[in-house]
Amino acid sequence: MADYKAIKGWTIQTVSSDPSNPILGQVWYNSTLGKVRVGQTQAAAWATSTAFNTARNTMASAGISTAALIAGGDNGGPTDVTITEIWDGSSWTEVGDLNEARFALHGTGTSTAALAWGGFDGANIRNLSEEWNGTSWTEGNNLPAVKAQQGAAGIQTAALSIAGKYPSTTNLDTCEEYDGTSWTAGGDINTARGDPMGSGTQTAGMAIGGGSPAVNATAANEAYDGSSWTEVGDLNQKRQAGGADGSNTATIAAGGDTGPEGPTADNNTESWNGTSWTAESVVPTGLSIQNFGVGTTTAFLTGGGTDPGPTSVTAETYEWTGETVAAATVTSS
Repeated sequence: MADYKAIKGWTIQTVSSDPSNPILGQVWYNSTLGKVRVGQTQAAAWATSTAFNTARNTMASAGISTAALIAGGDNGGPTDVTITEIWDGSSWTEVGDLNEARFALHGTGTSTAALAWGGFDGANIRNLSEEWNGTSWTEGNNLPAVKAQQGAAGIQTAALSIAGKYPSTTNLDTCEEYDGTSWTAGGDINTARGDPMGSGTQTAGMAIGGGSPAVNATAANEAYDGSSWTEVGDLNQKRQAGGADGSNTATIAAGGDTGPEGPTADNNTESWNGTSWTAESVVPTGLSIQNFGVGTTTAFLTGGGTDPGPTSVTAETYEWTGETVAAATVTSS
């Protein structure tokens, strides 16, 4: 029988520890463990993480899986919240509050440069927008029209507000673009909807699912090129008010409400490859509707929202790790 050198042309390298980023199929001998190891595919998976400090739903969110921000929302009490929290990859810390309490608002950007806009203040739908500088929120120029329950994409200086509702039962097809100073009208979406999930950038955005018509959930998915929307591959599971993030060629969508009759939480996860959606492993039991989502297809963070049975807000956080290559011990039989 040929040995490894005869097959591959070299001997197995001896190391004292596993490589930090092994290559699929790479083989080595770990002298500390006294075992032959190999780079092997590790399936994508969810893990329960650290809960944030104030349970809430319909909050604005921004950032990535290791440096995220959530702001505002509905904590299930008599008033909405202004509370902002920052995630550092392991824990949540309360920081500077929004200037005005709102829920059903949306946000985008990073944990040090975010934008939050729209929403309800408990009495009225608002067109207010605020900018975050890593320490505090400053009021910026207003949206052209009041709206809530929008989708969001882009960054603080180039944001995209996608569809939404006004009042709470009327779906909108209007979209707006922010240039860091002011809002202007963008291209109208083809399928009017509230509570869509947004992803991508201002000139390469995604509108995923949402409520259309009335409160019915939809699987419709549209792509934006900076001026117009084009219908692309539908979700496998219709949903609204979930969490999504990524790019127009690689997005994760998780959770949400499948509707149409009453809130129906969905903990399914789907990934988008630029052409179609693929079902992934489900979020741990407990994910609620109206959850946030930030990150990429390889590292995603979601949580919060409303648990529809019984109806209550939650602070649970979940982390997604996409398919990776990890070290595994070679065994024989």
